[in-house]
Amino acid sequence: MYGNFFCDTASCEQHIFTERDIGLLEPYARRTSRMDKTLRSMAFSTSAEQGSRLSKQIDVPVSADTLLRLIRKTPLHPSSPSDAVGIDEWAYLKRHRYGVLICDLQTRRPIALLEEFSADAVRQWLEEHKNIKVVSRDGSLKFKQAIQESNHNIIQVTDRWHLVHNFNERIERILPQIVDSRIPIPKADSQPNQEHQSHSFQTERGTQKEQLMDQVKALGNQGFSYTSVAELLRIDSRTAKKYMHTIEPPMQGKRKRQSMLDPYRSRIQASVQPGVTAKEVYEDLVSKGYKGSFSLVSHYIADIRKQKRKGHSNKLYLSRKRLHQWLWKPYQEVKKRTKWLFLNDLCRKHPELQQLYEQIQTFQVMIQHRMSDYLPVWLSKAEQSPFIEMKRFAKRIRTDYEAIQNALSYEWNNGVLEGQINRLKTIKRLMYGRANFDLIKKRVLYQAL
Repeated sequence: MYGNFFCDTASCEQHIFTERDIGLLEPYARRTSRMDKTLRSMAFSTSAEQGSRLSKQIDVPVSADTLLRLIRKTPLHPSSPSDAVGIDEWAYLKRHRYGVLICDLQTRRPIALLEEFSADAVRQWLEEHKNIKVVSRDGSLKFKQAIQESNHNIIQVTDRWHLVHNFNERIERILPQIVDSRIPIPKADSQPNQEHQSHSFQTERGTQKEQLMDQVKALGNQGFSYTSVAELLRIDSRTAKKYMHTIEPPMQGKRKRQSMLDPYRSRIQASVQPGVTAKEVYEDLVSKGYKGSFSLVSHYIADIRKQKRKGHSNKLYLSRKRLHQWLWKPYQEVKKRTKWLFLNDLCRKHPELQQLYEQIQTFQVMIQHRMSDYLPVWLSKAEQSPFIEMKRFAKRIRTDYEAIQNALSYEWNNGVLEGQINRLKTIKRLMYGRANFDLIKKRVLYQAL
């Protein structure tokens, strides 16, 4: 197929020359370039052991060591990063050894994996890439120090998710100082408000159904088919057909399902006494004409006994964890959905809770709408808070004030870093946590063509 050439010069060390086809075979290769590409893709997609087993299915059996050699021989083609990058630490061995992952925030791809989590390693990398203008990071002071030492003109942006997460941890420590773990709800307030909430919910849902029905009929009058209406309004085609031919508005409220126990409920409630088993109650019902199953009777009796153990007060409790969740909700949403849990009354009884609620709401609005001008105002109020945890959080913001203010002014964040670190964890698990750093680096930075 390919010709051989001979050298006539006696002093030449290379006597024979062979014609080569670089597109098909590499020098000294034992496999074609196309087969190497197939095996390389297999090696990067799964573990070496699994890839070795898969290679037998395509009749090209290779060992796991061969696939590892292919990974290590694969050249990386590093591209120059854009002017905006994100950095975050990753765990080589949790709580013992950490490294640094750097991603391009514009291409959303990893561009560097550093073995050591230190200010020197990050500074050295930044000094090698002079074009970097923006760096998104978490609240690590090591990153802050490295960026300042490499180039003080780089704009540092704190990740907003980490900022909210740290603030939320402070709230978890403050709440036990204000309220108990379980907050009782008075019976007089719980039941009527619950019924009112249920009625309001049913009324609102019925109004939404009427509006949807009007939209379906309007589109139907314009000549749209059931399928077209369903696609436009994102509903099922059978629902569109039903609403298009319905004249009366939809009924509100839940329909009560009929049960075979309905004629015997009062008798069962009277029969459930201490010492009376469910089987005895069932036999009594059968003698009176009951034709249902024993399990239906036993489940109903279990519910009755459970209510008796709880007592007739039906006392409700608000957990501190649920209260923590509601403090992050806007006031209108809390009032609309959880009106019967008297958050307003709780804030009146505990003025510190009202102050904390206002601080959470203003902080949330400031983050969501990126109100960098409001940060000094919020910070001054936090510093005057009666809670030591809030003062510590304000002090922490002061130490990294410029980066946090940039977080409220720029769109950059570390979201892509979190996704890439999850990908890195998956790669580590594929190799059962036994890979060396060079192998992890190859697999993380490799981009299939």
